[in-house]
Amino acid sequence: MTDKNSLNLFRDLDSGAFKKKFICELNYEYKPQFSVLSEFARNLLSLTSPGAIVLDIGAGRCQWKRLFTDCMYIGVDNCVGDDQWEYSALDCVADIANLPIKSNSVDVVICMAVLGHVPEPGRIIREAYRVLKPGGSFFSLSEFAKAEHQVPYDFVRLTEFALKKYTEDSGFSVVDIYGSNSFYTSILNLIENYTWKVSYGGVKAVVRFLLKLLIKSGLFGLLYCMSSRKKTDQNNLFPVYFLTQCKKNK
Repeated sequence: MTDKNSLNLFRDLDSGAFKKKFICELNYEYKPQFSVLSEFARNLLSLTSPGAIVLDIGAGRCQWKRLFTDCMYIGVDNCVGDDQWEYSALDCVADIANLPIKSNSVDVVICMAVLGHVPEPGRIIREAYRVLKPGGSFFSLSEFAKAEHQVPYDFVRLTEFALKKYTEDSGFSVVDIYGSNSFYTSILNLIENYTWKVSYGGVKAVVRFLLKLLIKSGLFGLLYCMSSRKKTDQNNLFPVYFLTQCKKNK
């Protein structure tokens, strides 16, 4: 659990400096979807007061803990998913659909890349609503245009409409739901996934080899630069992630 009296070096950074620190310390990449995610994180932190109780549902390696060094951060996970992950930073190992946390006791709940890895996303969102104090906020990152991963614990892909229904049915007021990037970025991202994860023989093996060369040469990095790194309405068509912000009113 984070010391609420610690210094938070993320606070008061301008957008550019925040993005650089966020991408570096939370181990993301310089791609459009993560540029938008950094703005999402900056907004999240601006709405989270020092000393606030922040619950990270499905925290995994607790990479988002770095953002809340001056808050009471609690990372919870059931430790089922990626066999390569190190779960030692967690504060609690528990069923995230049945949290051992009192109702109306948490200021902010975050749920990053988790909802697609549970068979009933609505149960997780309802738990988030239950533990939040009135006026508390719920922030989630939900994967959409992503290849299968953490198999066999990869269950669903949620559209913006599914996220809206699940959150509103749980009692939340939706502040915003938007995609992290353009269709163009998602296509590039899927090609990269194909190149590194799929094995083929024959002609397809040659294609895969050539794609690897293009990626290693830095060409894909240049292609990503042609995509929008800002939040736009067009990002909802086929994003890598959907970003959601909700509020508990009562």
